[in-house]
Amino acid sequence: MGLAFDVGAHPETTPYVLPNIADAIFLLEEWQRDPALLQLAAERCYTYSRKKFPWEATALELGAYLDGVAASASWGPWRRSRIMKIWRMVVGRYRIDGFVGITKAVVARLRKLAGRALTKRRRS
Repeated sequence: MGLAFDVGAHPETTPYVLPNIADAIFLLEEWQRDPALLQLAAERCYTYSRKKFPWEATALELGAYLDGVAASASWGPWRRSRIMKIWRMVVGRYRIDGFVGITKAVVARLRKLAGRALTKRRRS
């Protein structure tokens, strides 16, 4: 869900472009009062962003850019660092599984870290 003002923001990122704060407050209050209107607005934003920003194409473009950076950089002592290990894992996962593969890997990693943190907390 997103709102933008018609000056000084990025109005191309949302279908809800407003001229002033009073209109923004009015719209937010309307959505708070009527869940059906909020649902309709959320669906409109979702449809708008899916059409306006094709994520798969963006991911492919980002992957090509990252490949170029990795190929052209002189990494020196960084070559064996933990950061480079993670970098190579992400780029490799992207090449094999694409954007979806990276997303699944990140989510799995976050769940694992959260599980470890909860286990530590329970023990203490």
